[in-house]
Parts: sequence; structure tokens; C-alpha cells
Amino acid sequence: MKKVLLSTLIVISLISSAFAAPGKKVGSIVKNAFESNFRNVQDVKWDESKDYYKASFVSNNVATEAFFDRKGDFIGSSHAITLDQLPTGIKRSFAKKYGSFTVKEAIQFDAVEETAWFISAENENQSVILKIANGNIEVYKSSAK
Repeated sequence: MKKVLLSTLIVISLISSAFAAPGKKVGSIVKNAFESNFRNVQDVKWDESKDYYKASFVSNNVATEAFFDRKGDFIGSSHAITLDQLPTGIKRSFAKKYGSFTVKEAIQFDAVEETAWFISAENENQSVILKIANGNIEVYKSSAK
């Protein structure tokens, strides 16, 4: 269940926010959890969904998103990365299997239980969102053009 939620959060981040209107009041439990996980951040904006809160902010000059459940438990954080920042093994696996694709976006998601990378890529026939975790590449979403 956590992997499904984690994957859903990443896809939501990839496709842009599909949350309720920004500026929602965040309870002190969630806010305190955020402040204990992230110090010295700038421009914090909160969004809320039915199941979790998302804080968008700048940390060390990097736009970052952090996710917390309704009880204030940290789910994970994500930020965009360049292809050069992907681990070497992931770059090789991607090139071997998806060499004809152009990468549109790459995101690193650091969760409590795992780190995963999501790559949005396309070629002339297809668009894909790939999830890479634990050495495996899986197609999270695919659509024909």
C-alpha cells in the first residue's frame, strides 16, 4: 500500500499539482513534523489532499516537495534532478532499454523506506513514466502518441 501511495505522490508531482487550492491551514502536528525534518528553508507553500499534505519550498537553492500524512508522519521528499545526477547503473539501464527516448524530466524521491527515481521520457511513438527502485525499472505509465 505504501508503494502505491508513494508512486501516486510522485506521479502527482510529475504532472503538476492536482491538489486543493494552495494556502490551506496546516495543523501544528504536521507543521512541527515539517520543521523537525527541514530547517533553513525558504518560501514554504502548503497544499492539501484527502490523504496527505505537501509542502513546496526551496532548500539549498533546490525546489523541493515534502509529503506528510494526516498524522504528521513524514512520507518522503522529491526534487528534480538532471540526468547526470542519476546513479550510473540507472543511466546504463535506461540507455539500454530506452535509448530511443528523450528524457523530459527526472525526479528523485527519498522516502523513509527507499529512494526511487522517476523518469518522464518520450520518443516519436510513445510517452512513458518510469520508476526505478531497488535496481528495477518498471513502467509506471505509458501512452501512445
